[in-house]
Amino acid sequence: MKKWNKERFATIWEKLESMIALRSLRARIFLLTLVIGLVPCIAMRHGIVSNYEDLAVEQRTTVVQNQLMILANHLISNNYLSSHGVREDTGNSREVINAELEMLSNLYEGRVMIINKNFKVEKDTYGISEGKTIISEEVIKCFQGGKHFPL
Repeated sequence: MKKWNKERFATIWEKLESMIALRSLRARIFLLTLVIGLVPCIAMRHGIVSNYEDLAVEQRTTVVQNQLMILANHLISNNYLSSHGVREDTGNSREVINAELEMLSNLYEGRVMIINKNFKVEKDTYGISEGKTIISEEVIKCFQGGKHFPL
């Protein structure tokens, strides 16, 4: 086994240096220009992409919240949580609202649950929790503040 001494290290460095061809000023300037040009490009790309992702998530959240507010207004105006859920002047509003819920759920690939003031699930688009009682942090926040949507 060969010992690592200064002479051996120097010969390896010389071979490596000759392979890279950094002896010429032209190669050094090219590498320096390349590094100086790539670093800002990579930094800007990272900054632009992360900023765009943040804006896209914020915009999507706003759109979903607006659609949920419209749906909540339909629920209130059609008296969805009453025992009958059908008004004579609008026809079968419960079925129309259920269709809107299913459409919203499919559009955003999510789950929509309507929970009454007794924490009982009136409607679940997955059909798993209907009729069950649900108590979670998000549900309590919604009932306390009125504007926290668990997205």
